[in-house]
Amino acid sequence: MRVLVVEDELDIRKALVDLLRAHGYAASGAGAGADGLAAIAGDRPDAILLDLALPDMGGDQFLEALRQDPRFESIPVVVMSGWARTIDPPVPVAGWLPKPIEPGQLLAMMERLAAPARGAAGP
Repeated sequence: MRVLVVEDELDIRKALVDLLRAHGYAASGAGAGADGLAAIAGDRPDAILLDLALPDMGGDQFLEALRQDPRFESIPVVVMSGWARTIDPPVPVAGWLPKPIEPGQLLAMMERLAAPARGAAGP
C-alpha cells in the first residue's frame, strides 16, 4: 500500500514515513499542499495522511482540490491535526488522528484502510 504523508514539519514527516516503511508500507512525503498534489499526480497513492495546517494552503483547500479531480476523489484521506476535532473538513475523510500521533493508532488506521484492498486481491 502506497501512502503519501503531507506534513510541513520535516521531523514529523520523516518520523511518519520511517514508521510506515518499517511496517511494510511504501511511504513518501510532501512538505506542502502543492507538493502533495503534484506527487499524487505523478504517482497515485492508495492513502494520504494530511496535516490540516500547511504553509501554502489549508488542509480543507487540499481536500477540495483532491475531490474535484475524478482521478483522485476516491483516495482515502486521514486528517492529522493538533487542533480540536471540532473543526470538520469540507468533505468526508477516512479518519482523523490527533497530534501528537500515536504510532499504534496510525498503524491501526493504515491496517483498516489496507484491509479492503487485500480482500479484493484475495488471500
